[in-house]
Amino acid sequence: MQLYFFDNSSFEDTPLYIWDEWVAYYYGAKVAIAELQTNQAPRVDPTFDGSIDGLGEFIGYGVAVAVAGESDVEHDEQFKEFLKLFIVRSVDLINQAQSYQRFDLDNSRRYIQALANPQEPKAQKMVQMLDQWYGAGWSRSVFRLD
Repeated sequence: MQLYFFDNSSFEDTPLYIWDEWVAYYYGAKVAIAELQTNQAPRVDPTFDGSIDGLGEFIGYGVAVAVAGESDVEHDEQFKEFLKLFIVRSVDLINQAQSYQRFDLDNSRRYIQALANPQEPKAQKMVQMLDQWYGAGWSRSVFRLD
């Protein structure tokens, strides 16, 4: 079994490719929700609805990239603002998607709940960095499900 990021050597020299994928998933999810909100026949293939549940995972991947390169990016305000923007947008979109039974959001819920908990061992470094960059308690206030 090949893992998408870990077994693919084409990503080795382009770690921000993960953010490119995240943006693509975000806009795919946004289109799927917009079609439902306007009662349009879905142009997005229903099997692609995983883009919405994938957003939670990409939040985790995106923050992991920032943690891995923290010493290189801690003074890069554009990097930090992009990360903040797409975390907030992604969580908001996941919250919108909860209104529709069509979407399976279990994966996203797990990621968001872990990132909201500063005691979660797998997310501890991520939460610490985000709260250091954006203010104490930022993670807890942003990573919430309505």
